[in-house]
Order: sequence, then C-alpha cells, then structure tokens
Amino acid sequence: MRLPVWQARATSTLQEIQLPIRAVLIDAADDVASILGDAREGDSLVIECYGGTPPRASITAAEAIPFGHKVAMRDMPSGTVVRKYSHPIGQLIVDTRLGQHVHTQNLRGIVAAK
Repeated sequence: MRLPVWQARATSTLQEIQLPIRAVLIDAADDVASILGDAREGDSLVIECYGGTPPRASITAAEAIPFGHKVAMRDMPSGTVVRKYSHPIGQLIVDTRLGQHVHTQNLRGIVAAK
C-alpha cells in the first residue's frame, strides 16, 4: 500500500527523531540514577537531580538499560558501596564505568551481603 506523500514524509521524519531519555537522580551524592525509558547503547540520558547540584546533566548510555533500572553516574571500582536515594543499596562486584547498567550482574544487594 502506498502512503500519501504527506503521511510518508511524517512517518519518515518521526522515525529519525530521537529524543533523549530522562533519568532521575534523587541526591547529588547518589552513585546511580533511575532511567525513565528503555535506553540503547549510545543513547543520551538527561539526568534530572532533585537534591542539590547539578540540577541537570547529560551522560551517554554505555550499554542497553531497561526502563526503571539504574545507570552509573561515575566510574566506580569493584567493592564500592553504591548509594541511591541517599542510602547504600549494595556493593559492586566488578569495576563499573559511567553510563553502565547497574543491576544484579554487577551489584550485590545489602540483604544478599549479610
């Protein structure tokens, strides 16, 4: 089926537009932010901080990260105690880079560590 010219142009244009994905950082001292969309490697993530500075920052996703998961806000060595919402949530079991997915593959939870 052939689309009318106006519809074909609109479809083509919409497919090329890529908006940044938002992520929420509750405290500027947190090590991770929660993303509000599915991110692919190389996607731009706009970080909105609600507790201190910076009020807004941007980083690049180093790998695919699913909606609601955590992204590293800085490079962290193995053994780092990771903070989210101003509280420790776990300890890294491998070195983790800025923009990487932080989840069970590289983070041992506080409960699991006991």
